[in-house]
Amino acid sequence: MWSCLPEFCIICATRCWPVPRWRWVTRKHCLIETHVIDNSVITPEGVHSLAERAPALASLPVSQFYERGELENDPSNWFGPNIACVLAWFRSAGFAIEHLTTWGGRAAFRAQIRPGKPPYHQDSYEGWMFGDPRFSLL
Repeated sequence: MWSCLPEFCIICATRCWPVPRWRWVTRKHCLIETHVIDNSVITPEGVHSLAERAPALASLPVSQFYERGELENDPSNWFGPNIACVLAWFRSAGFAIEHLTTWGGRAAFRAQIRPGKPPYHQDSYEGWMFGDPRFSLL
């Protein structure tokens, strides 16, 4: 779900919507609230903190894949990123972003569009495809 005001775009990310699209609907600032796995990695044994289950991964941008509704019994919840992953996703989409707070398996962020082309346009095939009329759906 998202809502845009004159200066802000507010996103409650309950689904993994492509971050570059958020740049298209954001005018200047973006407030994001989403699920994160830093305190809630789901395993067959239960819910654990990422640092407890995989200390070497806690500071790297990683995402947990939910194959069959493991997150809240909802099969449309497919990915759970950690905080480092949310920060990296938004930076690559051309945002300056900061983590505001975390509570349980949720976190809040504030982002602002950086001027110019986002890094994913400069460093990936999406960049050279973007703007080419043969790939107008991108």
